[in-house]
Amino acid sequence: MATLVCSLEKELKGQFISETLSDDGISINIGTQTYLFDSTPFKTSTSLADVTAESKPCLKFHLQAESVTTRHNKSCSAFTFLCHHFFRRDEFASHFKNVHADIQSSLSGWFEQRCPLSYLGCTYSQKKFCPARQKAKVTYSQELSTFTLKPEVSPLLFEGVKTNPALRKRARNLDSLSSLPFEMLQHIAGFLDSLALSQLAQVSQYMREVCSTLLQERGMVSLKWEKKTYSHGGSSWRARKKVWQFSCLFSTVDSWCFDDIPSMSEHLKVCPFYVTEQKSEPVPLASMCGTKEQSQERSTLVSMFLPKP
Repeated sequence: MATLVCSLEKELKGQFISETLSDDGISINIGTQTYLFDSTPFKTSTSLADVTAESKPCLKFHLQAESVTTRHNKSCSAFTFLCHHFFRRDEFASHFKNVHADIQSSLSGWFEQRCPLSYLGCTYSQKKFCPARQKAKVTYSQELSTFTLKPEVSPLLFEGVKTNPALRKRARNLDSLSSLPFEMLQHIAGFLDSLALSQLAQVSQYMREVCSTLLQERGMVSLKWEKKTYSHGGSSWRARKKVWQFSCLFSTVDSWCFDDIPSMSEHLKVCPFYVTEQKSEPVPLASMCGTKEQSQERSTLVSMFLPKP
């Protein structure tokens, strides 16, 4: 199958198989590289249509993430996924290590383990790793388009907490945390990471004022661009304004450990795609297909090294 797939591509490992270069307007140089493909169990006249003739028409794909340098020639079949997130210079190393090096590079089987029958349509998956020191789990935020740490909050912290709907209607700030003094909230916010500060600033106007006191120390300045279209049809981008904001960096994870989760075999017991086949008739083994004389010759390991008469 690898031979069929590689023969349909224009490149192999980032290098063009056939590349055309023109030195001037008259002469054209065509360079072709020869590659040795691995042997496959198909015949030489086998096409891709013959292999997929018995299967149902459906779309199947497999994603494989790979980090390459700018000097590597990217093939046409490879798609580039950009991060599109901005960080402070002292936050970039932590973001690259935890998100790109630890999480994204280990999604295929290590960090997140999918069901072995995922190629049949099973969507079950489980996260094998968790932070060793923080009591949190790694989740992906669709709104922020990034990985985040979701802390595990004990239910004991919510015992005895009661809300008064009448007071909440008359109060200016609806969250119960706003009843604390401003200095105490500022001290508590100093222990939060940049991602938590960016989310806390959206709770209320009062919390936004609390987080704004940490912008000089924890925030960053970014440019907001806008597209301007002219009367003649042309357009250009220009920086509209400069804004203060917090990045989406979560707390640095120094080490990871295996999470206490059940084995994948427990899921296979209830997986709807795992269909077992009960055999009622005996099946001959490989050693039972020969004659008795051949089985006696292979009965011991010593007989394999003895010279034949």
